[in-house]
Amino acid sequence: MAIFLYNFAINCFRILLWLISPIHAKAKKMLQGRKQWEAKLSKDFDHLKSPVVWFHCASLGEFEQGRPLLEKFAQRFPHYKILLTFFSPSGFEIRKDYPLAYAVHYLPWDTRKNVRRFYDLVQPVAVFVIKYEFWYHMIHETKSREIPLVVCSAIFNKEQIFFRWYGGFFRRMLHDIKHLFVQDQESSNLLDGIGISSVTVAGDTRVDRVASIIQETPSNPLLEQFVNGNKAFIVGSCWPEDLEVLKELVDRERQMKFVIAPHEVGEKQLKLIESTFDRSFTR
Repeated sequence: MAIFLYNFAINCFRILLWLISPIHAKAKKMLQGRKQWEAKLSKDFDHLKSPVVWFHCASLGEFEQGRPLLEKFAQRFPHYKILLTFFSPSGFEIRKDYPLAYAVHYLPWDTRKNVRRFYDLVQPVAVFVIKYEFWYHMIHETKSREIPLVVCSAIFNKEQIFFRWYGGFFRRMLHDIKHLFVQDQESSNLLDGIGISSVTVAGDTRVDRVASIIQETPSNPLLEQFVNGNKAFIVGSCWPEDLEVLKELVDRERQMKFVIAPHEVGEKQLKLIESTFDRSFTR
């Protein structure tokens, strides 16, 4: 029954995207990006002889989080080809030409048929999932084919479905994962409580990425002119829910400059930011 409900939910989600796609740009991109996914994968992998390692990220934020791992892997094992996949357009559209990846694709919808065809075409020798993205067929097929699947920089809390009395179906998914590298001890303790011991507390790879950005980031004359020697507070990937939290700080710190980058950039998001605060803005 659980797998039936899961498959039903996946199909309902696809139908919902189709219904809203005429008025929702992101939904439209998610559907268009997955059209003819088999043909696109075949073009890249049909005649490939090199071993493939697959890195999957939900979106751009998870990519940046896992980027240090991907880059270290590419540097240390150059004879492997890297497949990079995204669930969301915000990741795919920006990183579709990422130079260290042999190929960049959308993750197909998680149906049994799709996943089996995906693995047949790619034939990965290992799978790395960054932070989350627990898709049943994707995980189950790695177990069936004895392909190691590793989740990196994962973080868990007791409110998640894995730790609820009705979460047995999702707990079984976690048991099929070869190893989980988690961000904190609390996550490790929660997993231990449901019988999962293949866990290592390794911190957050996002820290490594931030450290490297500090070393690499070139000067930005426009930003330097805006800050003009003042203290600056930079908010990246800002969600609408974050704005109310920020409002008190913005109102209090009148001499501080604020740089706010919304999670999704668009006219609607920019107008929401402007309407939340009473200070002047530069787009």
